[in-house]
Amino acid sequence: MLKALFRLSLTQPRAGMRLLLNLTPSPGTAMAALAFVAVASALLIHFSLLALSAEGRDFARQIFGSPFYTAAIQALALLVAALLIWQVGRWRQGQGDFTGSVLVMAWLQAIMLVLQLGQILLTLALPPLANLFGYLAFAYFFWLVSHFIAELHRFDSVGKTFLGIVLTLVVAVLILSFLLSLFLSPEALSHGL
Repeated sequence: MLKALFRLSLTQPRAGMRLLLNLTPSPGTAMAALAFVAVASALLIHFSLLALSAEGRDFARQIFGSPFYTAAIQALALLVAALLIWQVGRWRQGQGDFTGSVLVMAWLQAIMLVLQLGQILLTLALPPLANLFGYLAFAYFFWLVSHFIAELHRFDSVGKTFLGIVLTLVVAVLILSFLLSLFLSPEALSHGL
C-alpha cells in the first residue's frame, strides 16, 4: 500500500494526498510520522557528511551540530510549516485542518528523503549529475507541495496555491529577519552574511 501511495503521489500528487487524507489518521499518528521523518532526515544529513572532505565535514558539523540537534531543528521547522499551511490556508477559506497539515509535511518530507538519498548516491557515483538532480528536486519540491496543499484545502488552482506559498515564505523570512535583528547586533548579522 505504501509503495503504491508513493508512486501515485509522485505522478498524481493530488490523488495521492487525497488517498492519504482519507485514511483519517489521528493527530498522534500524524505527529509520530512527522517526528519519524525529522529523525530520518537528520540521520541522512549526517550520513551524507561522510561524502565531504575533512574541511567540508568540519564546516557542515558546525552548522548542523549533532544528529539530535539537527532532528530537533528539523521537527520544529516541519511543525512551523504545518502550522503556516493550516493557518494561511484557513485564512484563504481552505478546508484543511492541522492534522492534515502535519500529514502533508510528513509525507512531503518522506518523499524528499528518497530524493535526497538518490542525490547522495549520485554524488558518490556521478558527481556532475548530482547538482543537476538537486536543482530538479528543489523545483519538484515546490510542485509537490503546491499540489498537496491545494488538495488539503480543496483549492481549485494549484498556480494560486504556489503563489500563496511564495508570498508566505517571503513574509515569514521578513518577520524572521526582523525578529533576529531585535536579538542580534548588526555586527553579528553582518558576520553571518
